[in-house]
Order: sequence, then structure tokens, then C-alpha cells
Amino acid sequence: YTRRGADADKIIKAKLRVYESNDGRCPLCGGRFDYNRMELHHVLPVARFGDLLHDERNMMLLCHGCHKEVHCNPWLNIRLMQEKAKEIGIELKDRYNYGEENYAGYHLP
Repeated sequence: YTRRGADADKIIKAKLRVYESNDGRCPLCGGRFDYNRMELHHVLPVARFGDLLHDERNMMLLCHGCHKEVHCNPWLNIRLMQEKAKEIGIELKDRYNYGEENYAGYHLP
């Protein structure tokens, strides 16, 4: 993670709590990985949901392969976003203000 200072400290502490709560497992593939091999993924993009930057509910620690898959597979990304938004209680359409489309231009079901 490239942020510095107090912001980075908050992120690192939150990342560790998420790692421990998942028992070191990637939530997508179920594999167990060392903390340093896990990658932080903000499910709802910080560019649109900056207020969720430090919110552990919006964080997933993924293995490299799954993190790459999430970013390369828009349908998986959308599904994860929808599930997380519902869990947190956020309406995606309110934040995106793009009608029926998400940030990548893919239609939300």
C-alpha cells in the first residue's frame, strides 16, 4: 500500500484485523496465505467511496491471483460491489449517478 503517514498506519492496522478475522484465508479461493502475500482490495472503489477508505467492511485481503481476477473480470467485480454495498447499506446508483451503469459502464442487474 503506497499511502504514507497516519493514513498508512490506519490502513495497515485495518489490514491486519481483516487478515486475522479471515484466519489468513483468501475469501475467494479459500487458500491460506502469509500476511505479506495478501493484497488489500477495497471492494467499493475509494475514488467514489473515499469515506470508506479505513472501513474494514469495505476491505478484502485477497491472494495475488484472486486480486488480479477481480480487476480483470468486471462481472465478478460488480457482484462483489453489489454484495458489499448491500452489506454496508449503500445504494450504488446513488453514489455513481450513472443511471443503470456502474463506474466501468457495465449494467447493474
